Amino acid sequence: MAGISPNEGEEFRLRAVLESRTFELMLITNATIAETTTYGDLTEPSGGGYARQDLAPGTWTYSPGQAENAQKTYQATGAAYSANPTGYAIVSKAADPLGQKIVALELDPGGEVSMPDGAIYRITPTILAD
Repeated sequence: MAGISPNEGEEFRLRAVLESRTFELMLITNATIAETTTYGDLTEPSGGGYARQDLAPGTWTYSPGQAENAQKTYQATGAAYSANPTGYAIVSKAADPLGQKIVALELDPGGEVSMPDGAIYRITPTILAD
C-alpha cells in the first residue's frame, strides 16, 4: 500500500537532491512539455554565445513547497540564437552517475522569446515540490 507524502517530506527530498550535486540550467525550444517528457526529447538553441549555466549546491533558497535559484541571464552575443527559446529545463550534468535527467521544466508564459544578437533573457529557476 502506498502512503501519502506530506509537504515537509516533499521539501526534505527536494533539499536532499538539490544540495547533493550541481545541476545545469538549459534553455529549451520545445513547443510543448508534459510529465512524460524525457531528457532525450529536449531541444536547445545554439550559437550566439549560448551556454548552459550551473546551479550549484548551496545556491538555492527554500520556501514551503518550492526551491528557487538566483536569476540567471542569457544574452545573444555576436549572432542570434539558432532557435528562439520557449522556456527552460533544470537537468543533471552529463557526468552524473544517474545519467542526464530532467529535474524540472517550465515554458515561458509569454511564449517564444526572440533572441537576436544583443537580446537578453532572464530566468529565475524554480522547482515546485509537488
